[in-house]
Amino acid sequence: MTTTESLAVVPESGQLSHEQILQTTLRCLREEGYDATTIRRIARRLGCAVGSIYRYFKDKRELLLAVTQRLIEPVTDALADGATFEQSVDRYIESAGADCQPYRLMFWLTCDGGPPQMPPVVQKIVDRWSRQLDDAALAQRCWAMLHGSLIAGLDPQVIRLSVLATAGAPGGGHGDAMAQMVTILKSPAPAAPPTPAAGGPDDVTLL
Repeated sequence: MTTTESLAVVPESGQLSHEQILQTTLRCLREEGYDATTIRRIARRLGCAVGSIYRYFKDKRELLLAVTQRLIEPVTDALADGATFEQSVDRYIESAGADCQPYRLMFWLTCDGGPPQMPPVVQKIVDRWSRQLDDAALAQRCWAMLHGSLIAGLDPQVIRLSVLATAGAPGGGHGDAMAQMVTILKSPAPAAPPTPAAGGPDDVTLL
């Protein structure tokens, strides 16, 4: 048993909860990766029988899909509470950027063994954006810009401005977003620190 697995989360009440399974699965996924995150290993961390997890989830794929979708749920929660399009875009970038590997895994799990499709939590976001922008096709383009930029690892500020520029074409109220983005992209990179001259105080030979 590894050190990580020895830190089992034993439910104090003796009753394993849906929330405990999700939290433990996410920790296992972050610490050990997809292949090592098995139902058996999760059960060892929880100090429960494997069958206890199967009462909530039929297999590993269903469990991991539930876990990865939770990472984006703050966006749907914000929209339900009245967040604007811009605010929800910021929340999406923050949520997905905080856990890039589980975010990518969510899409792989959704499409594994079947036709390409949106994870349900993402589809909810796009549907809400369709109503906010009054244009379903525009909402899809905004999401495609957002998702592709996140996967490419672009700067969060550039991603935000790109999405707002897409939403503002034409007449969306964000006409200066593209200009701001171009300004950021054209800004010179910070100068690298000077390399110490040979023989100086930083040029030390370790014997």
